[in-house]
Amino acid sequence: MEVKMRVSSKLVHLTDEIREAVLAQLENAVYYGGEQAYRFEQELAAYLGVKHTVSVNSGTSALLVAAVALGIGRGDEVLVPANVYVTNAEVPAFLGATPVFCDVDEDTANAIAETLEARITPRTKAIILTHLYGHAVDMDPVLALAKRHKLVVIEIGPHALGAEYKGRKVGGLGDIGVFSLGSKNISVYASGGAASTNSADLHGEMTLVSRHGWPRQPFDASLFDKVRFKDSPMSAMFPLDRNSLRPGLNLQLDEIPCAIGRIVLRSLDTWNERRRQVAALYTKLLHDAHVPARPLAVRPWAKHAYLHYIVRAEKRDALLQYLIDSEIEAWIIYQIPIPDMHYYRQHYPTSPEVYPVARRLASDILALPINPWIKDIEVEYVVDRIRKFYKTQ
Repeated sequence: MEVKMRVSSKLVHLTDEIREAVLAQLENAVYYGGEQAYRFEQELAAYLGVKHTVSVNSGTSALLVAAVALGIGRGDEVLVPANVYVTNAEVPAFLGATPVFCDVDEDTANAIAETLEARITPRTKAIILTHLYGHAVDMDPVLALAKRHKLVVIEIGPHALGAEYKGRKVGGLGDIGVFSLGSKNISVYASGGAASTNSADLHGEMTLVSRHGWPRQPFDASLFDKVRFKDSPMSAMFPLDRNSLRPGLNLQLDEIPCAIGRIVLRSLDTWNERRRQVAALYTKLLHDAHVPARPLAVRPWAKHAYLHYIVRAEKRDALLQYLIDSEIEAWIIYQIPIPDMHYYRQHYPTSPEVYPVARRLASDILALPINPWIKDIEVEYVVDRIRKFYKTQ
């Protein structure tokens, strides 16, 4: 009798510490802009090795405040890989700029300097690139390109929190790093995001954009020891000068997700190491099975965070359905290149000849289940099902 099991890509792990932290914040009655946000931003910045972070309510909001802070707007062109999440293009488009789509590296699926440079014009203002699936972009050539052409660089790191490029964590290599914190390498159990930078000016501007145009007044952590929530919840929030310096929005990340973020951040390196172990097991088992499903390359200078384990598979769509029917949570990330989407095809038409690699990747990439809690026996089961699929073809 054949043994069956359900294999999930779950990305959260609820603990008693998290439950207690949530209840504590409910009792404090400070819902945003308080001690948890302050400490989460400090701890995340220290983890990333940057001087500043700003917590916001989603990864999309993080990219929005980053783009506004960098002055991206009408008349500008922004270079965007064709095979990434739609936010990379929609934020520039929302601000009146023109997303210009670029092809990517066949082996890693990441943006590369050569394909970016081919799309630069006198109107190019910025490069928005993604460390896709958890593998860092080769940043040195990209940063050299940006310097030559006086371009700003935004790193999109939702897949890559904790990933490294030549020993440095992503998110501190370009002008601004952008992260999503909802069910990624860590989860704040809500929609959440953050932007990172080493620039005090950019940090100040992103704070203004995300908090009604109100600057933070100088303070330190002792504020939270002096002020008790029972005295006044409002007095336990960041001190802000509520005399707006610019139009802004309210994009703050609530206190409960920040409290959770502080807890799970402590486990991130351990979780990412387990992801790398799982990826290595997948790679070995797939190689030994002699199946036409091969993983993307890992460059020697990259420390992969493996939010997703991606293979390029023959007969991908049939394999995907077979795995789903076997209760294995495989999926496609991302199935449609942005320039092939209805809106972008209509408003920013781009010849398919510009991004052939991105189109090939979209036709055969498949994400296999991976998370810090997956068991080796589950990985073995997934590969065994893949082997059985190809054996019947």
